[in-house]
Amino acid sequence: MEQKTSIKEKLNIITLWITGAAFASAFITLVIFNKAMIQKELAWNLTILSKVMATNVDSSLVFLDKVSAHEILSSLSSNPSIVMGCLYDKEGNAFAAYLSKAVDNLSCSPNMDKSNSVTGTSYISHIQPVVLDSETVGFLEILIELKLFDFQVQKFALVTFIIFLCTLLIVFLLSKRLNKIIIFPIFSLLNLIKKVSNRKNYSLRAEKFDNDEIGDLIDEFNIMLSQIEKHEKDLEFQIKERTQAEEESSKTKEKLQIYSAELERSNDALRDFASIASHDLQEPLRKISMFGDRLNDYAEVLDERGQDYLKRMIGASERMNILILDLLEFTRVTSAGMKFETVDLNQIISEVFSDLEILIDQTEGKVEMKGALPILPADKLQMRQLFQNLIGNSLKFHKEGEPPLIQISSLLTPKGNWEIKLRDNGIGFDIKYLNRILKPFQRLHTREKFKGSGMGLAICQKIILRHGGTLTAISSHEQGSTFIIVLPNKQPAKEESESLY
Repeated sequence: MEQKTSIKEKLNIITLWITGAAFASAFITLVIFNKAMIQKELAWNLTILSKVMATNVDSSLVFLDKVSAHEILSSLSSNPSIVMGCLYDKEGNAFAAYLSKAVDNLSCSPNMDKSNSVTGTSYISHIQPVVLDSETVGFLEILIELKLFDFQVQKFALVTFIIFLCTLLIVFLLSKRLNKIIIFPIFSLLNLIKKVSNRKNYSLRAEKFDNDEIGDLIDEFNIMLSQIEKHEKDLEFQIKERTQAEEESSKTKEKLQIYSAELERSNDALRDFASIASHDLQEPLRKISMFGDRLNDYAEVLDERGQDYLKRMIGASERMNILILDLLEFTRVTSAGMKFETVDLNQIISEVFSDLEILIDQTEGKVEMKGALPILPADKLQMRQLFQNLIGNSLKFHKEGEPPLIQISSLLTPKGNWEIKLRDNGIGFDIKYLNRILKPFQRLHTREKFKGSGMGLAICQKIILRHGGTLTAISSHEQGSTFIIVLPNKQPAKEESESLY
C-alpha cells in the first residue's frame, strides 16, 4: 500500500523548494555581479594608476634615463597584485621594467599590441601611451595578477553561501511553526471526528483555534454535536419511558420505533459528515494562500520553477477554501433549515434570474418558462438555492459556440405530486454516472475545464430529500440534460414539529 504524504510534509517540501530556488538564484546572481564589479573596479584602478605612472616616466623616456625609470617602476611593488610594469619606447622596444619576485615566467614583450586593456583568466593588462607635449614618446604596460581578486570573490561566495544555509534553516523552522498554525486545527478536528464516530460519544467538543473558515466549520460541527447529544438524551429518556410502558399498548411500541429510526438517521448524518471531513479536509487551506500571497512579494527573485510551485500552492489553497464552504453548506441543509411555508416558485425563479443575470448575459443564455410553476409548502431559501444550482449548472456546462437554452415546465401528477422539469441543450453526460454526480465531491470533468467543487447537485439532492421529493435526470453525451424534480403538493404534518439536527 502506497504511503500517504501528509499536508505538513508537502508544505515543508514546497516551502524548502521555493526558498532554496529563490536563494540559489540570488546566490548565483550576487556572486556573478560581485565578480564583475570587482573586476571592473580593478580595471578602472589600473587605468588610473597607468595614467599617473605615465606622467612620471615621460621625462625619463625622453632623456633615456633608465635608472630613473627603474626607480619609478619599482614603486609598483607597494601593490602586491601588480606583478609587472614595462616601459617601452615609441617603437615598442622595452626600455625599463619592474618584475615581481612572486612570478618568474613573465617578461616585457617587444613589439607588443598597443591595445588599451586586456583581461585574461589570470591577469589584467593595461597599456597607457606616454605623452609629452602632445607627442607619444612611448608606452607603459602594467600587469595585475587576479589571485587576490579570486580569493576575494571566493570569500564573498563563502559568506553568501553560509547566509543562504542559515536562511534556509530559519525558513525551515518558520515553516514548522506555520504548519502548526494551519495543520494542527485540521488534525485536531479529524481526530475528534474519528473519536465521536467510533465511540458514539456526542459530549465531546472540538477546540476552536481561530476565527476563519476552519473556525466556522468547528462551530458548526460543535452545534451539530450539541443537537445530536440533546436529541440522543431526549430519545434515550423517551425510549426508557416507552420501554416501561411497552406492554400497555401497541401504539407505544410504534412511537419507540419512530424515535429509534430518528436516532439512526442522526447517527448516519454524523457518519456521513465524518467520512466527508476525513476525506477532503486534508487539502490545502485558505491560510496557505495568505502566506503564498506574502511569498509573491519575492516573486522577482524566483525562477520559473519556483513561481510555478508558488502558483500551485495558492491554487490548491483556493480549492480547499471552496470545498470547506460547500461542505458547510451541505451540512446546513438539515442542520440550519427553515420551517416550511407557502412558497411561490415563480417568484423564486424570478429572483434566481436576477442573481444569475451576469452569467446569463456572458453566455448569451436564454431561459423559457413553459407555463407557471406551482405554489407549495417548502423552505424558501433552500428552494432558491435548488433552482440557482440547477440553472447555474445548465449555464456553465453549455456547448462551445452554442448559447445555452433552458426550458422549465411543471405538471401535477395523478398521485398529487408536482413534477418540475429543467431541460437544457448543454454537453450532457452519460446516464450511467447519474448516481455518482448526486454524491458529494463527485465530478465528471477536470477543474481546468469547469470550475467547481462537485457539491452542487449533492446539495440539490439533499434539499429535495428534506422536502420528501426525488431528483433524477435524463441525459446523454452532447445531447443536453433534463433534470426532473418531484415534490409533494402537501407536506406531512410532522414537518412542522420536526427536530432538525
